[in-house]
Amino acid sequence: MKQIFLLSFFLFSFQLSFSQQKIIKYFNSEWQLCSKDDAAYYREIEYDNDGKPQGFVRDFFISGKLQWEGHLSADSPEIYEGNCAWYYENGRVAEKAFYISGEVEGEFHSYYENGKDKEIYFCNRGILNGNGSSYYDDGALYSTYTYKNNLLEGTVINYFEDGKTISQQCVYADGQLNGKCIVNYQNGKPQSSSNYVDSIVTGQKLSYYESGIVQSNEMYMYGKLMGVSLYYYESGHLQSKRTYRDIGKVSPSSDDIYFYENGHTSKKEKIVEGLKQGEFSEYFENGNLSKKGFYKDDELDGEIDSYFETGELKTKGEYQNGKPINEMEYYITGGKYKEMIFENTENYYCKFWSIEGALQWHAYYENGTLISYEDYDLKGNIVRRKIADSLLIQPAKSNSACLYGFKNRHVS
Repeated sequence: MKQIFLLSFFLFSFQLSFSQQKIIKYFNSEWQLCSKDDAAYYREIEYDNDGKPQGFVRDFFISGKLQWEGHLSADSPEIYEGNCAWYYENGRVAEKAFYISGEVEGEFHSYYENGKDKEIYFCNRGILNGNGSSYYDDGALYSTYTYKNNLLEGTVINYFEDGKTISQQCVYADGQLNGKCIVNYQNGKPQSSSNYVDSIVTGQKLSYYESGIVQSNEMYMYGKLMGVSLYYYESGHLQSKRTYRDIGKVSPSSDDIYFYENGHTSKKEKIVEGLKQGEFSEYFENGNLSKKGFYKDDELDGEIDSYFETGELKTKGEYQNGKPINEMEYYITGGKYKEMIFENTENYYCKFWSIEGALQWHAYYENGTLISYEDYDLKGNIVRRKIADSLLIQPAKSNSACLYGFKNRHVS
């Protein structure tokens, strides 16, 4: 009887010893099971008779340095239990937290490799709740925030690297921006101030120069610019005024006026669904008209006139799809000096006049290449006529030949 008891005790002890034996498992850099030769990590683990992990489980870098330690209620997939800690290979703690059935309970704390705090927040069964904070790697405060049921709630404050100067301060409700959001320059002065509803900018948005002077004053309705928007030079003088219409469209439509810093108008134009359309005008800083005409789908279209700063006509012509058609006239003070008549954008005639108004030169271009030309004396008589094959100069491309003829006749 005694022999049977001793034998049974021996078998039980052997079974217990066998079941508690540590097993080594190897993992690659992606934490997938692999051979020892391919391993980046390995695990020491024990299992009970039901094949469940028991006792303390430890993971190691292949160098033998501790990488993680804690308890597991299962290892495929892993379910953490109790106090768990992760480590850098230098031995410092990377993260630590308490787990219940794989969910963080209480404080979660992470660290930089130098040992400084990285982030601290709180959870209830894996759900973020309560205050949190994050840090730069030198220990300076980066951000403070509050979660409620896994959603940001209240004021979130971010800091510059000094850990004291606020870089951004925004109000959240139910995980979305709801309320004022202020972004600052590093000198602490505001860069912008906006209002949000469900993370969509709504209401007034102000932008500032670093000096503190207002740069822009805009109004939004659910992310769309509306009403009058004003933009300023750093001197405080008005730079442009945009009046928005058709708020429901995907692209904005507006009547735009731009100003020089002296207060004079520099340009007027209309934007329809993001494209320049209709009549426009541009001005010199002295207030005189510089250019006027029409746009169609962002391209010059129709009659376009430009002027010298004195107010005299400089060019006159007609455009289509951004390119000149029919006739283009060029003027200097006192009268016309050049005219271009287009058959199409590549074929055209070019004429030059003297300051006195007499025709000096007449040329024809085909596919942008000079084909023929005629020279005239001051009385209008032809003194020379040549075609491209007999020219002493190389045929020139495009308008450069017109300008060549112009320059060689000293009309300026």
